[in-house]
Amino acid sequence: MLPQNWAAHWLLKGKVIPAGVASFPHLAKDDLVELGDIIRLRNATLQTLGNLTLLNKYLNPAASNGSFEAKLIEYKNSVMRLNRHFESESGWDEDAITRRGKLLGEAVCKIWPRSDASHAV
Repeated sequence: MLPQNWAAHWLLKGKVIPAGVASFPHLAKDDLVELGDIIRLRNATLQTLGNLTLLNKYLNPAASNGSFEAKLIEYKNSVMRLNRHFESESGWDEDAITRRGKLLGEAVCKIWPRSDASHAV
């Protein structure tokens, strides 16, 4: 959901972050310096389970690096149950990503429980 190139459409603490600073937080100046660690956290959450989803080849380019609102419109056209989660979200940030990651992790553990080591060959 949160795209690799999030700076264009995704505010951070109510501020627009220049693309160069989003990619290289150490370049932050003035009032953005205090956001360096938060930018690093956002970048770290990009490739976590809670932020990842599946889209078909037609929806993926349409959603691309768009805003949360634009992505919601596209995700409503998805036939994958995995994307129904986003219908109940009013925003998407690091906390939402963490919550969804925990939900997906719990689902994975229920579907594919860890085998009992005592039965291993």
